[in-house]
Amino acid sequence: MSIRRNISWSFISNVVYSGSQWMMLMVIAKLSEPAVLGRYALALAVVAPVFAFTSLQLRVVYATDVSNDHNYLEYRRSRLYMSFLAVVIVVSISYLMGYTESMLMIVLIAIMRFIESLSDIRHGLMQKYERMDLLSKSITIRSISSLVLFSAIFYLCRNINYAVSAVIINHVIIYFTIERIFFSGLIAKHLDELSVYKKNAIKKILLVAFPLGMVMMLNTLNQNIPRYFIEAAGGEEMLGYYAAISYMLVAGGTVINAIGQASIPRLAHLYKNNIDDFIRMLFKVFVLSILIGLAGIVMAVFLGEWILEVMYSVEYAAYNDVFVLIMIASSVLYMSVMLGCGITAARSFVSQSYLTMLVTIALIIASYFLIPTYTLVGAAYALIIAFGVKLLMQVLQIVYIVKLR
Repeated sequence: MSIRRNISWSFISNVVYSGSQWMMLMVIAKLSEPAVLGRYALALAVVAPVFAFTSLQLRVVYATDVSNDHNYLEYRRSRLYMSFLAVVIVVSISYLMGYTESMLMIVLIAIMRFIESLSDIRHGLMQKYERMDLLSKSITIRSISSLVLFSAIFYLCRNINYAVSAVIINHVIIYFTIERIFFSGLIAKHLDELSVYKKNAIKKILLVAFPLGMVMMLNTLNQNIPRYFIEAAGGEEMLGYYAAISYMLVAGGTVINAIGQASIPRLAHLYKNNIDDFIRMLFKVFVLSILIGLAGIVMAVFLGEWILEVMYSVEYAAYNDVFVLIMIASSVLYMSVMLGCGITAARSFVSQSYLTMLVTIALIIASYFLIPTYTLVGAAYALIIAFGVKLLMQVLQIVYIVKLR
């Protein structure tokens, strides 16, 4: 398929997935108190970084495996082992941190992420052979059906644990039916992906992907670090407000991720075969990310209060100043994501882990000094500082990669 069609399909799936997640937050915000939304956000904040690390971005590693060093079965087994490990780590962290009231919610979210991780490695096969249409259809069907079930159960029962349980059941059904049909049709054309295991294959995959796992964990942790400080300073209610407003950051990210994920396989080929075309393509998607970020800032400045009131309630609209700052942080993040796709396509994995560690340190320091005093506004400024540091370092890294090539 052409790169434009792949981007279009990827855009659709990202919009639907992120939109469904956002609408779940809206349902919780409209039908319950901010504290309930805060508890849900806390569970996501505990689970997300762990699964981000154990995922090791194997889908991306698989999709950029142009030399076919390893097959699908080897990547799938690697993902299965690491996902089991993730569940164990999440439960252990929850127990040690004393999240007794949120324990059931955290476990349910962990189970849901486990099933999604198995689907994700299937999606890696689709992405590798540039069949983003199959990937998009799979994610779209799963996202819409999950949203409908979640909303219906939560409306009828007003119990968020029941609603998340319904989503888990839906994930399992989709995995063994529709996703299996899409996967089987594609794998039949690439039977070499079902060849026997090579000796020490999983060990080699994990060693290659480990730096990316660190990067993904730190990136996800960076999105959640302010939540830990907010929960400690203002409780679950304040965290609920922040979770709803900061999810706006994800809205523009749907477009950015669509462009990035669809571009990575093509960028990987260009980096290996034609560095000039690699630079041109990366520049184009980088400029596009700037335009998307600016559009988000303008929207927040002129329509912010109205958007927050319609999406959530009048209480949330009072935090429009935080919304504007969040969109400024988002614009910096979007540019960073595009440069990160170029670095990933060049398979420069280790350097990304060092860079992301630096960003994490900057965010922790900024959050420590700003959030206890300025709460939500402080959290937004902390994001701007951290993402700014990341963007600057990535520009230097891209220059180095190009010169090295």
